[in-house]
Amino acid sequence: MKGDAMEKIRVLSSGRNVLLALLLFLFALIAMNIAATMFYRATGGYGLLDLGGGPNLLDDRGSYTPAGAYALISHYGAAGIARYYKLLVSDIFFPAILGLFAMLALIHGTGRAFPGKRWLEFLALLPLAYTLADWSENVGIVTMLMNYPRELPEVAQWTNVARGMKSLLANTSLLLVVIIWSAALWRSVRCNRQCGSGLKSLLQVPSHLFRGSSGKPTSFP
Repeated sequence: MKGDAMEKIRVLSSGRNVLLALLLFLFALIAMNIAATMFYRATGGYGLLDLGGGPNLLDDRGSYTPAGAYALISHYGAAGIARYYKLLVSDIFFPAILGLFAMLALIHGTGRAFPGKRWLEFLALLPLAYTLADWSENVGIVTMLMNYPRELPEVAQWTNVARGMKSLLANTSLLLVVIIWSAALWRSVRCNRQCGSGLKSLLQVPSHLFRGSSGKPTSFP
């Protein structure tokens, strides 16, 4: 049963689905950065806790102390906190979108760059860990905002740790996507020179993904 589920995940990680997930991720990334910049301007220069108070990803201010976190919240005001809640609703989806793209890209890329080495597919767990870390950070931020003006330094500190883990896991996942897809592209170019298969093979699903342990084609509904 576990093998069947993994086989279906491999089929879902087709080149077409990776491309669609990439387009969705880029759209969500642009939209979230525009929204973060608008929040920064609306509060008079005090950005989201997710960005360490910065306006967007291009100016992420890094980690913060509990005192620094509550200094930011104090400048938001009631209107700013209400706006933050709305952004957090949309931020439920962004980690899932990034995680989905990276997971599909890693599974497809490892199948293309390193055929037969399925143990590398466990790298796809990193995007899942990122998604959970980002959601954990959001829970901490919501807790801080809901209890304000009461300060919860332990929650602020834990939220900052989750933020650091989120950034590390996201950057690592995307870096691995670039490395593995570069390796897959290089392998495709070499194959193009040797057997004339063309670069379009990079976005195709490897034929071994459609075969069960018996070697016969596997059908999916």
